[in-house]
Amino acid sequence: MDRFQKFFLCVVFFLSSALTASSVFAYSSTLTQNTSRTGQSYTFTFSNLPPSTSNISVRVQLYGDYNSSSEYADVTIDGRAQSRIIGNDGQCNTTVSRNQRTYSLPASNVADKKLIVLVRNSSSVNHPLCSNRPRVVVTLTYSEAKNADLVVDLLSVTPTTTAPGAKVQVSYRVYNQGFANASSFVLRLYYSTDTTITTSDSYLHHERTLSLNTKQRSQTYTVTVDLPSTASPGTAYVGAFVDYNNRIKEQSDTNNTRAFRLTLVANKPDLVFSSSTVP
Repeated sequence: MDRFQKFFLCVVFFLSSALTASSVFAYSSTLTQNTSRTGQSYTFTFSNLPPSTSNISVRVQLYGDYNSSSEYADVTIDGRAQSRIIGNDGQCNTTVSRNQRTYSLPASNVADKKLIVLVRNSSSVNHPLCSNRPRVVVTLTYSEAKNADLVVDLLSVTPTTTAPGAKVQVSYRVYNQGFANASSFVLRLYYSTDTTITTSDSYLHHERTLSLNTKQRSQTYTVTVDLPSTASPGTAYVGAFVDYNNRIKEQSDTNNTRAFRLTLVANKPDLVFSSSTVP
């Protein structure tokens, strides 16, 4: 094998590895609010944010009357005060040079999928002086992980009314609604007395190993399982738990289960006529 062939194989291996791993993309969002009064306060709310793989960057830019030390803006991000931006530019600036600041914050700031930036102008920042659309611009940027996201998008059980220890047919299907491929993950079926399916529930002795590309659905599988003979009559659930052992890195690990409701009735006694005596 010559040097070129070795190089080509290395490139193929690298690309295939990159495609099966979580990809990282640059996330950026910009919000703008125009100034309408002197000493104005602005609230910028960034919602539905994806998870971050690195520190996040928040840049605040001030356009308008910020040309002295008494003309400034106080900045608060998620309730924590940041360094003040003090006016140090030309009157009614149209392009920001010195009236801006970039803040670096840990990735945990977007763990709740939301970021709130509050900008408060000092009372000396005068709106009527400027006619060049005075405004505040806030830009949020960071590296975003694009992971798989596995859900059970179909689950049904027949019959829906049965008895403890009976056999039931379970049909299920899995969908990878995320942005990365997922290989060799395992789905298990459980019996539960509520809709919260966990590995502490009764395992129904069925599991299946699957692999799905991004935006791909599996076929619909139908299997027969035995309900626990010790189950009590009443409402019960058969649950499907995909990636039950949390092997796949996902956008969310809170949507991996689905439950289907059953009604269990008590087994009727099996009466057998053995003999009779006629007087």
